[in-house]
Amino acid sequence: MRLEQLKYLVATAKAGSISAAAQRLNVSRQAVSSALGSLEAELGFSLFSKGSRGVEPTLEGRRAIEKVEEALELLRELHAEAGVPGEGGLSVCTTPLISLYLTNTIFLPFRERYPNISVSLRNVYLPNVVRELETGTSHMAVIRTSVGMRIREQAREMGCEVVPLYMDEERLFMAATHPLAKRDVLTPEDLETLYIALFARGQEHVSRRYASYFGGVYYTATRTDFQSLVLRNEAVLILPCRLFRHDHLVAKGLLVEKHIPLTGFDFSAPITAIRIPSLSVPERLFWEFLIVHFTDNL
Repeated sequence: MRLEQLKYLVATAKAGSISAAAQRLNVSRQAVSSALGSLEAELGFSLFSKGSRGVEPTLEGRRAIEKVEEALELLRELHAEAGVPGEGGLSVCTTPLISLYLTNTIFLPFRERYPNISVSLRNVYLPNVVRELETGTSHMAVIRTSVGMRIREQAREMGCEVVPLYMDEERLFMAATHPLAKRDVLTPEDLETLYIALFARGQEHVSRRYASYFGGVYYTATRTDFQSLVLRNEAVLILPCRLFRHDHLVAKGLLVEKHIPLTGFDFSAPITAIRIPSLSVPERLFWEFLIVHFTDNL
């Protein structure tokens, strides 16, 4: 008898059908059906009978479900007393660029280790990060700290913990087919012939400081828009290089990176984690996992 079988049993009883239970559990219908079938074989009696709208517990099934619910509740209490997470959820806000890296390096390995803890990733623009934390919409944030926005200072004023994760470096990315792509070194004069792609006005607060060094600016509404401009050789991007190397366009060799030919410029791109003062047990586990493993693939 496995814990997973017991959870599937209770979920099916509450949902009224195997398909509905599978949807709530985010597993396949076959997984639930197989688990219940093996549990019935082990117990020696049927747990459910087919009804007009799904399945209904048998008399023996009702008794078993009551005992299983008591056992699961006891298990949750024991986990809470021991500080071990049973089930839970958490929300983390970040920007689209960082979300790709977080998904592969942090979210998926964390989910594998703690399958009962659900993690919700919210893509937001930098000006909205503090608001996310203030309202409790997200209890944690992972961001590329922007010059002049005082996000870290505002977070500390709220009592949040602020932890530096990594110091990246901004580079210029252009299509591999661009006429300047084969150059080892670009010049400031080269920048004057290029357009830089930025998010729509009011949303971009990082790369905008480079705009005056370029021939022009394209303001785009979505990530797809500015990627299309770059692939058509109409614009270039400036982004934290080690994070952006995980983008599929860079991985496939469709985009190449170049040093930015400007002197006296600070190209540092600090990546920072922020959390509210009080975290639940699942949230604390994720926070510690994030701090330890963020640089694993950089």
